[in-house]
Amino acid sequence: MLTILLLALITFCYAGYNLFIKISASHVPESATTTVLATFVMQSMTLVPTLALFSVLKLQGGHVFKLDPSAFLWAAIAGVSIGAAEVAYYYLFSGIGQARVIEANVAVPIIVGGTVGVVVLASALLLKEAFGWPQMVGTALIMGGVFMTFLFPK
Repeated sequence: MLTILLLALITFCYAGYNLFIKISASHVPESATTTVLATFVMQSMTLVPTLALFSVLKLQGGHVFKLDPSAFLWAAIAGVSIGAAEVAYYYLFSGIGQARVIEANVAVPIIVGGTVGVVVLASALLLKEAFGWPQMVGTALIMGGVFMTFLFPK
């Protein structure tokens, strides 16, 4: 049950993430040449829930915070990946440097669906995780939906 609740929470948080970036980017004035400060504010705010959880756990006591250095290295690499994605999201949604603004109902399915495809393949090939028929069919359906979204945006 906890797993289902966590999956739902993560889904809603990522949905908010995508929608709020789009809303923020829609407030970028036409005279702006960069959205880097909005990205900076967003990335700074990611510390709020992390620091809140850390504070609660620290006050509770009994938690072990020691991690292997490789965990920190991979966390840093993940941070660089999401940071680069966030910078690109703002440019994509604000239209800076483009002929037109990409709508969230087109961009998000393409990005999230593409992410599903990349992660499924990478987890099978690089991480040696199990990959059976249900994953293949599900991934194919998702990628087909992404393809349709891209070809027929309206």
